[in-house]
Amino acid sequence: MVLPSSGSRLSGIEGLRGFAAFSVLCFHVMLVLRANDQVRLSVDPLAGLFAHGLTLFFVLSGFLLYRPYVQAVLRDRPLPQPGEFLRNRALRIWPAYLVILLIVGFVLGLARIDAYSSGSMDAQAAALGRFDNLWMFLANALLVQGWVPDYMQTGLVVSWSLVAEVSFYLLLPPLGFLAARLARHAPRLLAAIVPVLLLGMVGLLGRFTTLYYALQQPVADRTDFVAGPTWSAVVYRGILGQGDLFAAGMAAAVLVVAVQSSSARGLRMGAWLVMAAVSVCAVFVGGGEFAMPFVGLFFAGGIALLQLPAPSVPLRSLTRFLELAPIKAAGLCSYSVYLWHCTPIWLLRLHTDVRFSTPTQLLGCIAIVAVATYVLSWITYRWVELPFMERKHATERTSPEPAVSAT
Repeated sequence: MVLPSSGSRLSGIEGLRGFAAFSVLCFHVMLVLRANDQVRLSVDPLAGLFAHGLTLFFVLSGFLLYRPYVQAVLRDRPLPQPGEFLRNRALRIWPAYLVILLIVGFVLGLARIDAYSSGSMDAQAAALGRFDNLWMFLANALLVQGWVPDYMQTGLVVSWSLVAEVSFYLLLPPLGFLAARLARHAPRLLAAIVPVLLLGMVGLLGRFTTLYYALQQPVADRTDFVAGPTWSAVVYRGILGQGDLFAAGMAAAVLVVAVQSSSARGLRMGAWLVMAAVSVCAVFVGGGEFAMPFVGLFFAGGIALLQLPAPSVPLRSLTRFLELAPIKAAGLCSYSVYLWHCTPIWLLRLHTDVRFSTPTQLLGCIAIVAVATYVLSWITYRWVELPFMERKHATERTSPEPAVSAT
Protein backbone atom coordinates (compact mmCIF):
# COMPACT_ATOMS: atom_id res chain seq x y z
CA MET A 1 0.00 0.00 0.00
CA VAL A 2 1.47 3.34 -1.04
CA LEU A 3 1.28 5.82 1.80
CA PRO A 4 -0.03 9.34 1.36
CA SER A 5 2.41 12.21 1.30
CA SER A 6 2.02 12.86 5.01
CA GLY A 7 3.42 9.43 5.83
CA SER A 8 0.30 8.00 7.49
CA ARG A 9 -2.76 6.23 6.17
CA LEU A 10 -6.24 7.63 6.78
CA SER A 11 -9.17 5.26 7.23
CA GLY A 12 -11.90 5.40 4.62
CA ILE A 13 -10.15 7.77 2.22
CA GLU A 14 -9.56 5.19 -0.52
CA GLY A 15 -13.22 4.22 -0.33
CA LEU A 16 -14.29 7.84 -0.72
CA ARG A 17 -12.05 8.13 -3.78
CA GLY A 18 -13.67 5.03 -5.23
CA PHE A 19 -17.15 6.42 -4.74
CA ALA A 20 -16.15 9.76 -6.24
CA ALA A 21 -14.78 8.12 -9.40
CA PHE A 22 -17.79 5.80 -9.78
CA SER A 23 -20.12 8.75 -9.29
CA VAL A 24 -18.48 10.68 -12.15
CA LEU A 25 -18.69 7.56 -14.33
CA CYS A 26 -22.45 7.30 -13.67
CA PHE A 27 -22.89 11.00 -14.42
CA HIS A 28 -21.28 10.73 -17.85
CA VAL A 29 -23.23 7.57 -18.70
CA MET A 30 -26.44 9.47 -17.94
CA LEU A 31 -25.26 12.43 -19.98
CA VAL A 32 -24.02 10.64 -23.11
CA LEU A 33 -26.00 7.40 -23.43
CA ARG A 34 -29.56 8.62 -22.89
CA ALA A 35 -31.92 7.61 -25.69
CA ASN A 36 -33.74 10.92 -26.14
CA ASP A 37 -34.50 14.30 -24.58
CA GLN A 38 -37.42 12.93 -22.55
CA VAL A 39 -35.00 10.59 -20.82
CA ARG A 40 -32.71 13.53 -20.20
CA LEU A 41 -35.44 15.38 -18.37
CA SER A 42 -36.12 12.38 -16.17
CA VAL A 43 -32.49 11.63 -15.25
CA ASP A 44 -31.12 15.19 -14.98
CA PRO A 45 -31.89 15.55 -11.23
CA LEU A 46 -30.11 12.26 -10.49
CA ALA A 47 -27.24 13.13 -12.84
CA GLY A 48 -26.82 16.42 -10.99
CA LEU A 49 -26.19 14.50 -7.77
CA PHE A 50 -23.66 12.17 -9.38
CA ALA A 51 -21.84 15.15 -10.90
CA HIS A 52 -20.67 16.04 -7.39
CA GLY A 53 -18.21 13.16 -7.49
CA LEU A 54 -15.76 15.70 -8.91
CA THR A 55 -16.62 18.08 -6.06
CA LEU A 56 -15.60 15.32 -3.63
CA PHE A 57 -12.31 14.81 -5.50
CA PHE A 58 -11.42 18.50 -5.15
CA VAL A 59 -12.34 18.54 -1.45
CA LEU A 60 -10.29 15.40 -0.82
CA SER A 61 -7.29 16.99 -2.54
CA GLY A 62 -7.54 20.05 -0.33
CA PHE A 63 -7.81 17.91 2.81
CA LEU A 64 -5.03 15.42 2.05
CA LEU A 65 -2.48 17.83 0.65
CA TYR A 66 -2.91 20.68 3.13
CA ARG A 67 -2.86 18.34 6.13
CA PRO A 68 0.96 17.99 6.29
CA TYR A 69 1.28 21.78 6.20
CA VAL A 70 -1.24 22.17 9.04
CA GLN A 71 0.63 19.56 11.08
CA ALA A 72 3.86 21.47 10.52
CA VAL A 73 2.33 24.81 11.55
CA LEU A 74 0.35 23.62 14.58
CA ARG A 75 3.12 21.36 15.89
CA ASP A 76 6.05 23.63 15.05
CA ARG A 77 7.65 21.22 12.60
CA PRO A 78 9.49 21.86 9.31
CA LEU A 79 7.26 22.43 6.30
CA PRO A 80 7.24 19.88 3.46
CA GLN A 81 10.00 20.72 0.98
CA PRO A 82 8.45 22.42 -2.09
CA GLY A 83 10.63 20.55 -4.59
CA GLU A 84 9.87 17.19 -3.04
CA PHE A 85 6.16 17.97 -2.77
CA LEU A 86 5.92 18.95 -6.44
CA ARG A 87 8.01 15.94 -7.49
CA ASN A 88 5.59 13.66 -5.67
CA ARG A 89 2.61 15.33 -7.32
CA ALA A 90 4.18 14.97 -10.77
CA LEU A 91 4.86 11.28 -10.16
CA ARG A 92 1.27 10.86 -9.04
CA ILE A 93 -0.62 12.44 -11.92
CA TRP A 94 1.50 12.67 -15.07
CA PRO A 95 2.58 9.09 -15.93
CA ALA A 96 -0.91 7.57 -16.12
CA TYR A 97 -2.32 10.74 -17.65
CA LEU A 98 0.23 10.84 -20.47
CA VAL A 99 -0.19 7.15 -21.27
CA ILE A 100 -3.98 7.43 -21.46
CA LEU A 101 -3.80 10.74 -23.36
CA LEU A 102 -1.57 9.16 -26.03
CA ILE A 103 -3.83 6.12 -26.40
CA VAL A 104 -7.06 8.11 -26.50
CA GLY A 105 -5.66 10.97 -28.60
CA PHE A 106 -3.65 9.05 -31.20
CA VAL A 107 -4.73 5.39 -31.19
CA LEU A 108 -8.46 5.55 -30.53
CA GLY A 109 -9.07 9.03 -31.92
CA LEU A 110 -11.40 9.99 -29.07
CA ALA A 111 -9.65 13.12 -27.85
CA ARG A 112 -11.69 16.29 -27.97
CA ILE A 113 -10.05 18.40 -30.66
CA ASP A 114 -12.72 21.06 -31.16
CA ALA A 115 -13.05 23.44 -28.25
CA TYR A 116 -16.00 25.19 -29.86
CA SER A 117 -18.49 22.34 -29.70
CA SER A 118 -21.31 22.39 -27.19
CA GLY A 119 -24.94 21.47 -27.12
CA SER A 120 -26.20 18.15 -28.51
CA MET A 121 -24.43 14.83 -28.09
CA ASP A 122 -24.05 14.63 -31.88
CA ALA A 123 -22.12 17.91 -31.80
CA GLN A 124 -20.01 16.61 -28.94
CA ALA A 125 -19.27 13.41 -30.87
CA ALA A 126 -18.26 15.41 -33.95
CA ALA A 127 -15.65 17.21 -31.83
CA LEU A 128 -13.79 13.96 -31.09
CA GLY A 129 -10.84 12.75 -33.12
CA ARG A 130 -7.07 12.30 -33.26
CA PHE A 131 -4.82 15.16 -32.32
CA ASP A 132 -3.91 17.05 -35.48
CA ASN A 133 -2.61 20.18 -33.79
CA LEU A 134 0.82 19.86 -32.18
CA TRP A 135 0.34 22.89 -29.92
CA MET A 136 -3.01 21.59 -28.69
CA PHE A 137 -1.43 18.24 -27.86
CA LEU A 138 1.52 19.86 -26.06
CA ALA A 139 -0.81 22.10 -24.06
CA ASN A 140 -2.76 19.02 -22.99
CA ALA A 141 0.37 17.02 -22.24
CA LEU A 142 1.62 19.82 -19.96
CA LEU A 143 -1.85 20.34 -18.45
CA VAL A 144 -2.00 24.02 -19.35
CA GLN A 145 -4.83 23.78 -21.89
CA GLY A 146 -7.25 25.24 -19.37
CA TRP A 147 -5.36 28.53 -19.45
CA VAL A 148 -5.81 28.93 -23.23
CA PRO A 149 -9.36 29.77 -24.35
CA ASP A 150 -8.98 28.10 -27.76
CA TYR A 151 -7.92 24.84 -26.07
CA MET A 152 -10.51 24.80 -23.29
CA GLN A 153 -12.09 21.37 -22.85
CA THR A 154 -9.80 19.74 -25.42
CA GLY A 155 -7.93 16.48 -24.90
CA LEU A 156 -9.44 14.03 -22.44
CA VAL A 157 -12.98 15.15 -21.70
CA VAL A 158 -12.27 15.30 -17.95
CA SER A 159 -8.77 16.76 -18.05
CA TRP A 160 -9.87 20.35 -17.43
CA SER A 161 -10.16 19.42 -13.76
CA LEU A 162 -6.51 18.34 -13.70
CA VAL A 163 -5.53 21.86 -14.76
CA ALA A 164 -7.24 23.16 -11.61
CA GLU A 165 -5.52 20.41 -9.57
CA VAL A 166 -2.07 21.34 -10.88
CA SER A 167 -2.74 25.00 -10.11
CA PHE A 168 -3.61 24.01 -6.54
CA TYR A 169 -0.37 22.03 -6.27
CA LEU A 170 1.61 25.10 -7.33
CA LEU A 171 -0.22 27.36 -4.86
CA LEU A 172 0.04 25.07 -1.87
CA PRO A 173 3.76 25.52 -0.98
CA PRO A 174 3.53 29.35 -0.89
CA LEU A 175 0.26 29.13 1.06
CA GLY A 176 1.96 26.81 3.55
CA PHE A 177 4.93 29.16 3.78
CA LEU A 178 2.54 32.06 4.48
CA ALA A 179 0.92 30.08 7.30
CA ALA A 180 4.32 29.28 8.81
CA ARG A 181 5.41 32.92 8.72
CA LEU A 182 2.16 34.08 10.28
CA ALA A 183 2.58 31.49 13.05
CA ARG A 184 5.65 33.40 14.26
CA HIS A 185 3.53 36.42 15.19
CA ALA A 186 -0.03 35.09 15.59
CA PRO A 187 -1.80 32.09 17.13
CA ARG A 188 -0.89 28.96 15.19
CA LEU A 189 -4.48 27.93 14.56
CA LEU A 190 -5.27 31.34 13.08
CA ALA A 191 -2.15 31.15 10.92
CA ALA A 192 -3.28 27.80 9.49
CA ILE A 193 -6.74 29.20 8.75
CA VAL A 194 -5.58 32.27 6.81
CA PRO A 195 -4.60 30.36 3.61
CA VAL A 196 -7.97 28.60 3.73
CA LEU A 197 -9.78 31.94 3.84
CA LEU A 198 -7.65 33.43 1.04
CA LEU A 199 -8.19 30.56 -1.40
CA GLY A 200 -11.82 30.25 -0.40
CA MET A 201 -12.52 33.92 -1.05
CA VAL A 202 -10.73 33.80 -4.42
CA GLY A 203 -12.73 30.74 -5.45
CA LEU A 204 -16.08 32.13 -4.33
CA LEU A 205 -15.41 35.46 -6.02
CA GLY A 206 -14.40 33.79 -9.27
CA ARG A 207 -17.26 31.30 -9.17
CA PHE A 208 -20.14 33.63 -8.37
CA THR A 209 -18.89 36.51 -10.51
CA THR A 210 -18.66 34.22 -13.54
CA LEU A 211 -22.05 32.64 -12.86
CA TYR A 212 -23.64 36.06 -12.39
CA TYR A 213 -22.41 37.28 -15.76
CA ALA A 214 -23.30 33.95 -17.36
CA LEU A 215 -26.92 34.57 -16.43
CA GLN A 216 -26.75 37.90 -18.27
CA GLN A 217 -25.91 36.11 -21.53
CA PRO A 218 -28.45 34.76 -24.02
CA VAL A 219 -29.45 31.22 -23.07
CA ALA A 220 -27.70 29.78 -26.13
CA ASP A 221 -24.38 31.36 -25.08
CA ARG A 222 -24.33 30.41 -21.39
CA THR A 223 -22.64 27.04 -21.84
CA ASP A 224 -19.72 28.50 -23.76
CA PHE A 225 -19.46 31.32 -21.23
CA VAL A 226 -18.53 28.85 -18.47
CA ALA A 227 -17.17 25.91 -20.47
CA GLY A 228 -16.28 27.03 -23.99
CA PRO A 229 -13.38 28.83 -25.65
CA THR A 230 -13.74 31.99 -23.54
CA TRP A 231 -11.70 33.76 -20.88
CA SER A 232 -14.69 33.50 -18.55
CA ALA A 233 -14.43 29.70 -18.87
CA VAL A 234 -10.70 29.91 -18.09
CA VAL A 235 -11.64 31.63 -14.83
CA TYR A 236 -14.55 29.39 -13.97
CA ARG A 237 -13.01 26.01 -14.81
CA GLY A 238 -9.66 26.81 -13.23
CA ILE A 239 -8.43 27.43 -9.73
CA LEU A 240 -9.91 30.95 -9.78
CA GLY A 241 -13.42 29.48 -9.97
CA GLN A 242 -12.92 26.16 -8.19
CA GLY A 243 -10.61 27.25 -5.38
CA ASP A 244 -13.45 27.30 -2.84
CA LEU A 245 -13.78 23.50 -3.12
CA PHE A 246 -10.09 22.96 -2.38
CA ALA A 247 -10.40 25.45 0.48
CA ALA A 248 -13.28 23.44 1.96
CA GLY A 249 -10.99 20.40 2.15
CA MET A 250 -8.22 22.54 3.64
CA ALA A 251 -10.64 23.67 6.34
CA ALA A 252 -11.36 20.03 7.17
CA ALA A 253 -7.61 19.43 7.50
CA VAL A 254 -7.30 22.32 9.97
CA LEU A 255 -10.22 21.00 12.02
CA VAL A 256 -8.90 17.43 12.18
CA VAL A 257 -5.32 18.35 13.05
CA ALA A 258 -6.47 20.95 15.61
CA VAL A 259 -8.58 18.37 17.43
CA GLN A 260 -5.80 15.77 17.29
CA SER A 261 -3.30 18.34 18.60
CA SER A 262 -5.35 19.56 21.55
CA SER A 263 -8.25 18.75 23.81
CA ALA A 264 -10.64 20.87 21.72
CA ARG A 265 -13.15 18.04 21.34
CA GLY A 266 -15.98 20.53 21.07
CA LEU A 267 -14.89 21.25 17.53
CA ARG A 268 -16.58 17.99 16.50
CA MET A 269 -19.95 19.65 17.06
CA GLY A 270 -18.79 22.39 14.71
CA ALA A 271 -18.42 19.87 11.89
CA TRP A 272 -21.96 18.59 12.45
CA LEU A 273 -23.34 22.13 12.54
CA VAL A 274 -21.52 23.04 9.31
CA MET A 275 -22.98 20.00 7.56
CA ALA A 276 -26.48 20.81 8.76
CA ALA A 277 -26.24 24.49 7.83
CA VAL A 278 -24.85 23.95 4.34
CA SER A 279 -27.44 21.23 3.68
CA VAL A 280 -30.21 23.72 4.42
CA CYS A 281 -28.52 26.35 2.24
CA ALA A 282 -28.14 23.89 -0.63
CA VAL A 283 -31.85 23.05 -0.47
CA PHE A 284 -32.79 26.72 -0.68
CA VAL A 285 -30.29 27.48 -3.45
CA GLY A 286 -31.28 24.40 -5.44
CA GLY A 287 -29.10 22.26 -7.67
CA GLY A 288 -26.60 23.27 -10.28
CA GLU A 289 -23.43 25.27 -10.10
CA PHE A 290 -24.59 27.67 -7.38
CA ALA A 291 -24.93 24.78 -4.93
CA MET A 292 -21.38 23.48 -5.37
CA PRO A 293 -19.76 25.51 -2.53
CA PHE A 294 -22.37 24.20 -0.10
CA VAL A 295 -21.89 20.63 -1.30
CA GLY A 296 -18.13 21.10 -0.93
CA LEU A 297 -18.54 22.21 2.69
CA PHE A 298 -20.86 19.28 3.34
CA PHE A 299 -18.22 16.85 2.04
CA ALA A 300 -15.54 18.62 4.08
CA GLY A 301 -17.59 18.21 7.25
CA GLY A 302 -18.13 14.54 6.49
CA ILE A 303 -14.44 13.91 5.86
CA ALA A 304 -13.55 15.65 9.13
CA LEU A 305 -16.05 13.59 11.11
CA LEU A 306 -14.68 10.36 9.64
CA GLN A 307 -11.12 11.31 10.68
CA LEU A 308 -11.73 12.83 14.10
CA PRO A 309 -10.89 10.61 17.09
CA ALA A 310 -13.59 8.48 18.72
CA PRO A 311 -16.28 8.69 16.04
CA SER A 312 -19.90 7.75 16.72
CA VAL A 313 -21.21 4.25 15.99
CA PRO A 314 -22.78 5.19 12.59
CA LEU A 315 -19.50 6.77 11.49
CA ARG A 316 -17.53 3.72 12.60
CA SER A 317 -19.89 1.57 10.54
CA LEU A 318 -19.42 3.82 7.52
CA THR A 319 -15.66 3.65 7.89
CA ARG A 320 -15.74 -0.14 8.08
CA PHE A 321 -17.80 -0.18 4.88
CA LEU A 322 -15.34 2.13 3.13
CA GLU A 323 -12.53 -0.15 4.28
CA LEU A 324 -14.03 -3.27 2.68
CA ALA A 325 -11.60 -4.82 0.22
CA PRO A 326 -13.69 -4.23 -2.96
CA ILE A 327 -14.37 -0.61 -2.02
CA LYS A 328 -10.71 0.05 -1.24
CA ALA A 329 -9.68 -1.65 -4.48
CA ALA A 330 -11.98 0.65 -6.44
CA GLY A 331 -10.40 3.60 -4.64
CA LEU A 332 -6.85 2.51 -5.39
CA CYS A 333 -7.45 2.70 -9.14
CA SER A 334 -9.84 5.68 -8.94
CA TYR A 335 -7.48 8.05 -10.74
CA SER A 336 -7.25 5.72 -13.75
CA VAL A 337 -11.03 5.23 -13.58
CA TYR A 338 -11.46 8.98 -13.78
CA LEU A 339 -9.16 9.23 -16.80
CA TRP A 340 -10.48 6.18 -18.67
CA HIS A 341 -14.23 6.13 -18.10
CA CYS A 342 -15.29 8.46 -20.91
CA THR A 343 -13.53 6.27 -23.49
CA PRO A 344 -15.88 3.24 -23.30
CA ILE A 345 -18.85 5.61 -23.02
CA TRP A 346 -17.99 7.32 -26.30
CA LEU A 347 -17.13 4.03 -28.00
CA LEU A 348 -20.64 2.85 -27.16
CA ARG A 349 -22.15 6.11 -28.35
CA LEU A 350 -20.28 6.16 -31.65
CA HIS A 351 -20.20 2.49 -32.62
CA THR A 352 -23.21 0.79 -31.03
CA ASP A 353 -26.91 1.32 -30.45
CA VAL A 354 -26.55 0.94 -26.69
CA ARG A 355 -28.77 3.58 -25.07
CA PHE A 356 -31.04 3.73 -22.06
CA SER A 357 -34.61 4.87 -21.64
CA THR A 358 -35.58 2.86 -18.55
CA PRO A 359 -33.92 2.41 -15.14
CA THR A 360 -33.04 -1.20 -16.00
CA GLN A 361 -31.35 -0.13 -19.23
CA LEU A 362 -29.49 2.60 -17.35
CA LEU A 363 -28.12 0.04 -14.90
CA GLY A 364 -27.08 -2.11 -17.84
CA CYS A 365 -25.21 0.77 -19.46
CA ILE A 366 -23.46 1.59 -16.20
CA ALA A 367 -22.47 -2.07 -15.78
CA ILE A 368 -21.01 -2.31 -19.30
CA VAL A 369 -19.03 0.90 -18.92
CA ALA A 370 -17.89 0.03 -15.40
CA VAL A 371 -16.54 -3.39 -16.38
CA ALA A 372 -14.59 -1.99 -19.33
CA THR A 373 -13.33 0.98 -17.30
CA TYR A 374 -12.15 -1.01 -14.30
CA VAL A 375 -10.31 -3.54 -16.46
CA LEU A 376 -8.43 -0.75 -18.22
CA SER A 377 -7.90 1.09 -14.95
CA TRP A 378 -6.36 -1.83 -13.11
CA ILE A 379 -3.93 -2.30 -16.00
CA THR A 380 -2.74 1.31 -15.87
CA TYR A 381 -2.80 1.34 -12.06
CA ARG A 382 -0.68 -1.80 -11.79
CA TRP A 383 1.78 -1.11 -14.59
CA VAL A 384 1.93 2.71 -14.71
CA GLU A 385 0.65 4.38 -11.55
CA LEU A 386 2.03 2.01 -8.94
CA PRO A 387 5.65 1.88 -10.17
CA PHE A 388 5.85 5.66 -10.20
CA MET A 389 4.08 6.08 -6.84
CA GLU A 390 6.67 3.79 -5.28
CA ARG A 391 9.25 6.44 -6.15
CA LYS A 392 7.50 9.07 -4.06
CA HIS A 393 9.09 10.30 -0.85
CA ALA A 394 7.31 11.06 2.41
CA THR A 395 6.97 14.83 2.79
CA GLU A 396 7.33 14.66 6.57
CA ARG A 397 10.91 14.34 7.77
CA THR A 398 9.80 13.32 11.24
CA SER A 399 8.61 9.84 12.14
CA PRO A 400 5.09 9.23 10.80
CA GLU A 401 2.27 9.21 13.31
CA PRO A 402 0.11 6.15 13.82
CA ALA A 403 -2.57 5.87 11.16
CA VAL A 404 -5.74 7.72 12.14
CA SER A 405 -8.30 5.04 12.87
CA ALA A 406 -12.04 5.28 13.24
CA THR A 407 -12.31 1.93 14.98
